[in-house]
Amino acid sequence: MTKYVFQQSAFSADEAVSVAPYASFTFTDSATGLAASLWEDEAGTVPITGNEVLADEHGFVRAYLTAGIYDVAILSGSMSKTLTDVAIGAEYDAVAAAVAAASASASA
Repeated sequence: MTKYVFQQSAFSADEAVSVAPYASFTFTDSATGLAASLWEDEAGTVPITGNEVLADEHGFVRAYLTAGIYDVAILSGSMSKTLTDVAIGAEYDAVAAAVAAASASASA
């Protein structure tokens, strides 16, 4: 079954914005709160053990997941951030747009 990619560069900011090397990313299903299954490849043949992916020395991270809506927790040193309702997979584009619209109107 085809998996969909999540990729991002992690940054930290105190007095200046900088790359966050080796930041930790964990993924949970937004609806259930359960840990997401992760893979190293689009075909889903190489599973990632556990639910954590570390960014490389340049702060870049990549993992493949089944299409869905996820919360992505990022930890770098003592700083943390959770991205909520991250839509992964083509069939979730409409859901992602609806979540973004709801968030925008809620904060307006």
